[in-house]
Amino acid sequence: MVEEGLPGRWDTRVSDQPAISMQQVRTRDGAICLYARREVLLADSGRPVLVMIHGALRNSSVLFGWIDLCAPDLDVAFVDLPGHGHSQAGGPVTVEALAANVADAISGVLGDRTVVVVGESLGGLVALAMAGSKEGPVQAVIAADPPLSTAKLWHIRTALIDAMQKDAENQFLRSLALNIFGFGADGSVHERLYYNFIEQAQLPMLILTGDVPLFPMRNVNAVPCLVDAVDRYVIGQASKGKARVELVADCGHVLLVDAAQQCRSIIGRYCTAILAKA
Repeated sequence: MVEEGLPGRWDTRVSDQPAISMQQVRTRDGAICLYARREVLLADSGRPVLVMIHGALRNSSVLFGWIDLCAPDLDVAFVDLPGHGHSQAGGPVTVEALAANVADAISGVLGDRTVVVVGESLGGLVALAMAGSKEGPVQAVIAADPPLSTAKLWHIRTALIDAMQKDAENQFLRSLALNIFGFGADGSVHERLYYNFIEQAQLPMLILTGDVPLFPMRNVNAVPCLVDAVDRYVIGQASKGKARVELVADCGHVLLVDAAQQCRSIIGRYCTAILAKA
């Protein structure tokens, strides 16, 4: 439900776009912040809603440009993951728990709308976890370069260890790095596999990735993609036709920002096709 007593329920100072409002919603483990133009959260326009989820160590503001990009065909809302942006950290730090809290927030505010969830990186993994249930308003999920197998992700490990060194007292960050990605503050690496989200999905899935290869380890201008040939093979075997993988040319990991126009075109076509079948 909407949490009436939380400060900043309607805070129009969350970005350079004054029309974006923030709404705090009570979930099972705390309060999650949703952002959208106020009319999207208050009334049903009849248009589908893209609910966009950012990646680790980021927040919703990196995706706000999608509001204008999707107009006038799609409404857009954004979610700060627990422990990110303005959302409280609380509850277990696992992909499943993050997904459950995001699902609570979507149902609480957009329960009567037609929703497609779009996530980048960790947000994409959360979206895939949400595909395991047909309950609620979510009709399909789209994951932009999700980390399906983590031990090989050398550049993510470097970024998380650097973040933990700079914020050594942040227990949420340490739990996020170890529990979800398998990277300990001591430099240890533990494999985390998330192919089960593909196997258990009940909703249609679109997985986007770029063409900047993960290996060899090197310094590059574009962040290397997380989804590699092994992941694509496993997706094909595990999804039983529910998942489609689409390659975005000349782009690395940060697809929804660096290749926003290309992704918008792909996502628009996908939503039209999927929702026509719903």
